Amino acid sequence: MEGLHLRFIRTAKGSGRAFAMADSSGREFTYRRTLVASLVMAISMRRRFGKDHRVGILLPPSTVSAILNIALPMAGKVPVNLNYTIGREVLTCAIERASIGRVITSRAFVERSGLHLEGALFLEDMGPSPMERLKGVFLSLLPAGLLLSLFRSDPNRTATILFSSGSTGRPKGIVLSHRAIASNVDALERVCPVGRGEKVMGVLPFFHSFGYTVTLWFPLLKGIGAVYHPNPLDGKGVGEAVSRYRPSLLLATPTFCDIYLRQCRKEDLSSIRFCIVGGEKLKMSTCRAFRERFGAEILEGYGCTEMGPVVSVNLPGRNRVGTVGPPIPGTMVKVVDPESLEALPPGREGLVLVKGPSMMDGYLDDPGATAEVLRDGWYVTGDVGSIDEEGFLTITDRLSRFSKIGGEMVPHLRIEEAVKGVTGKESVVVSLFDEDGRERLVCFHTHPGMDGPTIRKGLLEKGLPSLWIPKEIHFIESIPLLGSGKVDLQKVKALALERFHGP
Repeated sequence: MEGLHLRFIRTAKGSGRAFAMADSSGREFTYRRTLVASLVMAISMRRRFGKDHRVGILLPPSTVSAILNIALPMAGKVPVNLNYTIGREVLTCAIERASIGRVITSRAFVERSGLHLEGALFLEDMGPSPMERLKGVFLSLLPAGLLLSLFRSDPNRTATILFSSGSTGRPKGIVLSHRAIASNVDALERVCPVGRGEKVMGVLPFFHSFGYTVTLWFPLLKGIGAVYHPNPLDGKGVGEAVSRYRPSLLLATPTFCDIYLRQCRKEDLSSIRFCIVGGEKLKMSTCRAFRERFGAEILEGYGCTEMGPVVSVNLPGRNRVGTVGPPIPGTMVKVVDPESLEALPPGREGLVLVKGPSMMDGYLDDPGATAEVLRDGWYVTGDVGSIDEEGFLTITDRLSRFSKIGGEMVPHLRIEEAVKGVTGKESVVVSLFDEDGRERLVCFHTHPGMDGPTIRKGLLEKGLPSLWIPKEIHFIESIPLLGSGKVDLQKVKALALERFHGP
C-alpha cells in the first residue's frame, strides 16, 4: 500500500494523454498535465509553507482544488478541505482545532461566499516561479520508479482531516489515513462498473467524505476522468457540464437529484448511465422520476465519514430498492441490540455497527469521543437498520432521531413520511424538552395551504398513533440544508425553540 499521491503518480505515468479532469470554467487536464501541475505546485508549497503541517483549502470542487489536494501530500503536508457552508464561527473553530497554519482560497470565491479569513492566501498571488515550473516539468519526465522514490511516505500517515457535517451537533475532526482512503477506493473499484475512458460527474464538495474519496481520489487512482462543478444546487450548470463532457456516473444526494429533475432537460443528462446517492433517504418518487426523465437508475448507497466513507452500495443488476445495498468488499456490517450490543438475526431492526480497513484513526485530539464509537474494532454508527438474508442493508433512522414519548420510542422519520403522505410536501421533525423534562415533538412542513389542525386530522385518518402526532406543526418555506445536502437539524431545532409553546 502506498500514499495516495504515489499511487496517483503511477496512474499518471501510465495514462499520459488520457483525459484526467475538467471543470465548468473550461479548464481541461490530461493525466500528464495534471502530474506536471501537481509537481510544480508541490515544489511551490514546500517553499511557502515551510514547517506548517496542515494546510486548509477553502474552495469549491474544481480542477484547481483537485490539484491542490494532490500537491500538498507531495509536499509533505496534510490538506484539510474546509466546509464553507457551516458559517464563520464553526469554520474558525475547525481551523483552530486542526491547528491549520494557513488557508488557501481565491479572491473570486471569497467575493462570492463572503468568507473573509484573516491571513488567507489567495491562489491569484501564489503563482510558482519560473525555476519551480522548470523543476516540475523536469521531475515529470523522470522514470516512474525514480520519481516515486523522491516522494516516498508512510501509507499510515494522515491523508486528511474531514469535519463532520454538524447536522446534529458541533462538527468533529475525523482523521483518515492514506491507507484508509486507498482501501475504500480499491473496494469500490471492484464493484463499480466504471472503467477507463469513462468519466465521473463530481458535484459534491471535497469537504464531503463522498466527494473527497469518490469524486477526487477514485478517478485519480483508477485512470478515470472527472468533471467538476462548483455548486451542486445549480442544476442548469450541472446539466451543461454533463452535456459537454458526457460523464457516465453521477455522484449526488437525493436532494440534489430532485433539483436536477426540476432544472435539467432530458437531453442534459442523457450520458448518465447511473447515479449513486447517499447521505439521506432516497424517495421512490425521486427514483422513478429520474429513470423516466433521464433513463438512468438511481442506486442508493450508505457511508460514514468515519469509514472513509463507503460502506455499502446497490449496483446495476444487483439493486434492491429500499435498501442501501450489500457491504463493499472488505467491509463487515452487523446489527445489534442498542443496549446489550448483542448481534441480532437477519430482518431484526437494531443499531448498525461496521468495520473494515477504511476505518478512521479516530477523532482529532478527542480520545474520549473516539472511545465512545469504537467498540472492539467496530464503529458504532448511531444508525438504526436491518440486514436481510442476502446481506442487503436497510437504514431506517438515526438513533438520535427517536424520541421517548409516553414511554414509547417514536421515530421521527416515520412521522415525516406520514406528514408527506398528507401534504405531498417535505417535512422535518425535531424534539424539544419542556420545563418538566418531557420530550415534545415539533414538525415543520412546506405546504403553504395547510394548517396544523388539518394535518393532524389527516395523520389520524392515515392511522398514525396519536402519541406520535406532534403537538406543534408549523409551516416553513423551505427546510434548511447543509452543504452536503442533509437537513440542518441544528438550524431546525433553533427554529423550533423560537416557536415552541411548551406543554
